[in-house]
Amino acid sequence: MDKITVLIVDDSSVMRKIVERSLRQAGIEIRQVFEAGNGLEALAVLNERKVNLVLCDINMPVMDGLEFVKQLPKVENARQLQEQNFGHRRRL
Repeated sequence: MDKITVLIVDDSSVMRKIVERSLRQAGIEIRQVFEAGNGLEALAVLNERKVNLVLCDINMPVMDGLEFVKQLPKVENARQLQEQNFGHRRRL
């Protein structure tokens, strides 16, 4: 399996580290991890970088996770991401 690039979005820096550690402990091979403290910061990261996986909190200041997800289709680097919903995949 190829190593993946991950974006972890949460307003708690401690929670971002816990999520990263959990992914590594689950055996997921990670090439690089980017972090953002809110949806606006996450959009800025995605404007500069492509990632394979985004893990996002919902309740955050500035831009919450729901608004962030609504904005993803407008970001060129996010177009390849897929949302998994109840076992079904669909393009954003």
